[in-house]
Amino acid sequence: NTWEIITPNNRTNTEIPASDGANEVFGVRVNPKTRDVWCTGGCYGIWKVIPDNKMTLNISGIQSDSTYKAPSNFKIVADVGQNNGAVSAIEFYNGDIKIGEVNNAPFEFNWNEVSYGDYQIYAKVTDSEGNVAFSNVKLAKVRASAVPQVSIVSPANNAVFDFNSTIEIIANASDPDGTITKVEFFNGTEKLGEDTDSAYTFSWTNVLDGTYQITAKATDNTNQTVTSEPVTVSVRAEGGNLIYFEDFNDGLAQDWAPSSGNWAVTDSQYYQSSTEGIFNSIYNGSTFADFTFSAKIKSEWDNNFGLIFNYQNDQNYYLLELDASPSTAKLKRIKGGAETVLKETTYNGSGANVYYLVEVINNGKQTTIKVDGDIIMGNIPTTEFIYGKIGLYAWWNKIWYDDISVVATTDIPVEEYVNTCKNQPYFGLTETGKYVRKGENENGVVTLFITNLTVYPSFEISENVEICQGEDYLGWTESGTNQLELLTTSGCDSVVVIHLFVNEIPQKPEIIAAGDTLTCSVSGNYFWYRNDSLMQSHNTKSIVIEESGNYKVQVSNQKGCSSEFSEPVFVVKTSAVSNYLVDIFNIYPNPVSGSHFYVESYIPNFRSGKISIYNAEGKCIYAEKTVQNKINIETSKLQNRGTYLVVFETDNFVQTRKVIFI
Repeated sequence: NTWEIITPNNRTNTEIPASDGANEVFGVRVNPKTRDVWCTGGCYGIWKVIPDNKMTLNISGIQSDSTYKAPSNFKIVADVGQNNGAVSAIEFYNGDIKIGEVNNAPFEFNWNEVSYGDYQIYAKVTDSEGNVAFSNVKLAKVRASAVPQVSIVSPANNAVFDFNSTIEIIANASDPDGTITKVEFFNGTEKLGEDTDSAYTFSWTNVLDGTYQITAKATDNTNQTVTSEPVTVSVRAEGGNLIYFEDFNDGLAQDWAPSSGNWAVTDSQYYQSSTEGIFNSIYNGSTFADFTFSAKIKSEWDNNFGLIFNYQNDQNYYLLELDASPSTAKLKRIKGGAETVLKETTYNGSGANVYYLVEVINNGKQTTIKVDGDIIMGNIPTTEFIYGKIGLYAWWNKIWYDDISVVATTDIPVEEYVNTCKNQPYFGLTETGKYVRKGENENGVVTLFITNLTVYPSFEISENVEICQGEDYLGWTESGTNQLELLTTSGCDSVVVIHLFVNEIPQKPEIIAAGDTLTCSVSGNYFWYRNDSLMQSHNTKSIVIEESGNYKVQVSNQKGCSSEFSEPVFVVKTSAVSNYLVDIFNIYPNPVSGSHFYVESYIPNFRSGKISIYNAEGKCIYAEKTVQNKINIETSKLQNRGTYLVVFETDNFVQTRKVIFI
């Protein structure tokens, strides 16, 4: 339809294409197929060209066509790509039934306690501009019995094979409550073969170059199935080289990330259409080393274009910059954001709107440049960045790129962190540092290794150790020199030489009792104990008895070695002066085997006293006051047969004697 004329003027009508933003208009006609706009000036109108809906949605967390044990918990993760507007909502479905919704990242939904049944699980995304996309459908079965288990043990994930190889696939499969009836092997959705006998293997022969996802599917005796996690393998192109190739025929620039400018796939080419500025697009799908990087390039204007290689970040990379007219070429190093021209030359060019085949050949040390097969720069030193990503470059210019390829003679660089010990070189490297080396990985593929090496020292230590007689040090009990080989915390061998000295212990002491004084028979440092408790303030050779109890003593020498404990001595102390030498009472019969025995006092004019009997543990089991010179005590008071201590106390005397009950 024709828009209404708002403010007429005398400007000439002009047909122009419309772009986003503010535009001065008089009247407007829009062709819905070409989106060309016919307009004249006079006022300002604002419109926006809505891009096509290319939004994608994938879900993960459930292996399709697999069986799970009831009840099951699923964590469904949604991944949105190429959306025009912000994600408004992601809805999760089982068939026609909505089971959940999330509105904010991360787009994850937990579907818990899923019971027995067959399920068709998918998701729907809606963005802020009303665009809608649906995910793939995951088929899952939930069964009551335990599901089988399966995993691929060979080849390893990300393994690389030569062209036309035979790949041996080996799977481990088991069933907790049954048996495995078969294991099927797949490349993507293509079935390669199956095996019904353990171990489960399949030989995939004559595999051509490319990247493949291998899975194994196990079936048990109840027809429950489970699919393994995929294993990705790559096969080199004929000639043994790894290849990245992109012709944009699928309409996508997979893993290409523009840092500026307007980059889009147009007419099966990668087209940069902005004209005012410097624009880059970096391939984030891989890094490369020892490669040939080539592309077909057409410049619409007589300005600059080129290729980026060994890209580390936006401050560090190499740039080949070509000018369409005049036909000049510069090889530049950008380091820390600063630009240095390494080489400048000319090439045989025909100006703008002509395709050129441009090649960068880099081995990590030197770079050679070709244009349409002619070498324009040869073996230019480029050792600052020896590997990295690739990219495309436009300087105030509309540029077309096609048939981008990287042919690498080594696998993708591997950064490794290695610890080693002194005198144990790692590929000839003996000092801590960062190194670059070329070698074969675990699959025999020539690879560039970035080695971060840490070299730990080894030690030889000598130490003197003293122990006491009867002790051991690491199992050694005698004086002498011993050698011990140990590993440090960093895993390096170290030698410890032990000079061991075994010191004698003092002889076992005896306690000599004299009145109210106890004396140790051995000299040294004294440790007196009463009732097995250390007497803190008693550290002399002799001590005065202050309380009744079981006394013992231990002696240590200057080396800190301690003797055995003395035999214990039981002492009863009263307020009166103790006399251990005068017999103030007698026990008979002793030993005693009958029903009773007698305790008789020898003290003249005896008036009163107390008799106490203690067992071998020092516990008083009988006590009685008496005014008689002779007392009859029944043996039933003694509890068991054995040795007992009888204590006889008066106001002026105290004495102990043993009685033996047999």
